[in-house]
Amino acid sequence: MTKIRTTLFFAAAMLGATFASARADLVVYATASSSSTSIFGTLDLTTGAFHEIADFSAQNIHAQSLSVGPGNSLYASDENSGNLYTISTSGQTHLNALNVPGALWGLTYDPGVGFYGINPHHGVANGNILLETINNGVTMITPASNPVGTTASLNYASGGLVLGSNGKLYENLYSYSAGRLDLYQIDPSTGLGTVVGTGGLGTKYNDSLALVNAGGTIYGVDTLAHAGSSSGIRIYTVDTTSGTATDTGVTVTGLQSGYTIDTVAGLSVPEPGSWILGLIGMSAGLTYAGCRRRVS
Repeated sequence: MTKIRTTLFFAAAMLGATFASARADLVVYATASSSSTSIFGTLDLTTGAFHEIADFSAQNIHAQSLSVGPGNSLYASDENSGNLYTISTSGQTHLNALNVPGALWGLTYDPGVGFYGINPHHGVANGNILLETINNGVTMITPASNPVGTTASLNYASGGLVLGSNGKLYENLYSYSAGRLDLYQIDPSTGLGTVVGTGGLGTKYNDSLALVNAGGTIYGVDTLAHAGSSSGIRIYTVDTTSGTATDTGVTVTGLQSGYTIDTVAGLSVPEPGSWILGLIGMSAGLTYAGCRRRVS
């Protein structure tokens, strides 16, 4: 009987801990805006619930891209100043030492290389959308040898660059000539973008996505739909083999009407509710063991 009680106790504890870990992977950080400044908060990819943590109006920061970086910290590129900021999980901003010539419309981090960014502003003179690298410990950006594409033929979304679990870079860009949104795989050594698949991502109204790698899956959040609109801000999963997006059936809630999601970063947010469930499971195991002890 003692062996059964012990097994039940550890099973309850492990179930709670496993559930907490799985849930935490899918609650991430995000920024949203309705004008030229951002709000910062958490986004639950399974329920769509957005919880505001901070408003950056006082700092005049419009975060066009957000990424996890060195030290498991959050980094954001500000469209208004072109500066790179670190953001604490409580929403405190700090100007970073890295010099970024122009706001990045996509930011992602590879620990072995540094940051990658999509910078249409730096290449605006020749109409190029450039993949740029911010090397670890070096305060400069070096453009790749070739452009991802040209602003004359492609449109882009804030927060649209992501590093997949396979170590490859992806971006979603709207092609005016094709009349659709495509997923591009970008070669980090040349900066060239190649369309994945043949049919486009297939998002509602061809809306561009803010991409995030969460729990080993790439998710995309609509960056053009407004909170309060009839279609809602939809959340998708993205298949990097076929280049298609699948609507999860989840829409973002908790944003004031008129706000759009700008960018999402895959730094897991610890969820108290999940850990409480784990503790409940452990408590149940202890309670059961105690009751059995008194009966015997």
